[in-house]
Amino acid sequence: MGFQDDDFESSSEYFMKICEAKGDYSFVYSIAPRSKIDGRRWCPVEGKFPLVLPEPLIFGKGQPGNIQATHIQLDNMYRLVPRTIGFDGLRTIKTYLEKRTKANHYSSSNEVAKATLELLRSREFSGCGAYIELENGFFFTQSNTVISEGMFVAISIDVHWQGGAPGILLCSNETGINDFCDVGAFIGRIPKDGESINVG
Repeated sequence: MGFQDDDFESSSEYFMKICEAKGDYSFVYSIAPRSKIDGRRWCPVEGKFPLVLPEPLIFGKGQPGNIQATHIQLDNMYRLVPRTIGFDGLRTIKTYLEKRTKANHYSSSNEVAKATLELLRSREFSGCGAYIELENGFFFTQSNTVISEGMFVAISIDVHWQGGAPGILLCSNETGINDFCDVGAFIGRIPKDGESINVG
């Protein structure tokens, strides 16, 4: 017996309610379309929730957080702003690549980013190929989002895979509730200390 569209909608809502009851909002890292309702633009709305990286080996205890009237508060997040990648971040990615591709000759950070994207593609990453350079690594966006002032990447400390973690691209504003812009895959050094980040 096949599913109708409304069966997918009801099953996805049921799935989110179960996750929310556990305080786990890992579904925020889905590449599904987002709600257009103010305060819920972070929330996937499609019947299926394909992940940023269809990777079976995801570690962690789930994405902690709680829903408020005007936003979601995601806990144990780390904020990364666009800037030139640092030595530790580059070294972490090179080590990660060497273990998986056996290649170890990269003359620039651009070459490292290109090799990282190729590895992500082999793991079924479907993003556009654009990336944001961060001090700790590279963030590969799902969509071809234009980066503007005030944007930053928030990566999960509690949900990760080997070599990186899912993350979201946000834009800060004067309200303290950051605007959801995109989702993506971060590869690099994951910090150990996080903070709570509000997303509208």
